[in-house]
Amino acid sequence: TGEIPRGIQKVAKHIEPLVAAAHTLEEQKFYPDLELHAGSCFGSLLLDQVKSEHRVDRRAARELSLTLAAVARKRCRLSLKTVAHMVRGFQEAVRRHITAEQMLLQQLLNVEPEMQVFPA
Repeated sequence: TGEIPRGIQKVAKHIEPLVAAAHTLEEQKFYPDLELHAGSCFGSLLLDQVKSEHRVDRRAARELSLTLAAVARKRCRLSLKTVAHMVRGFQEAVRRHITAEQMLLQQLLNVEPEMQVFPA
């Protein structure tokens, strides 16, 4: 068995609330205005898809939180290698989600390429 990283209990405790807070901020502050300016059914459908992905993200954060808490208590039946793959998978999913949202925002805001808010 490998050594359990320090701070894992803190990550387990905070990952769910952080993901939920980020999604709440997006859904309450950004999406209503984007929906008003979506300009097409396609834009509205994209926003609905992102909201649906938020539910999946929250479930994944919950699963990761429970797993990391079990690791911290030394009660996890998964190998640390498996847990590490789980963490990397979650990180990759979040990275892809953020990239997709950046592209969506740029498209919905119809920003000129020279004026993009987010780097390509």
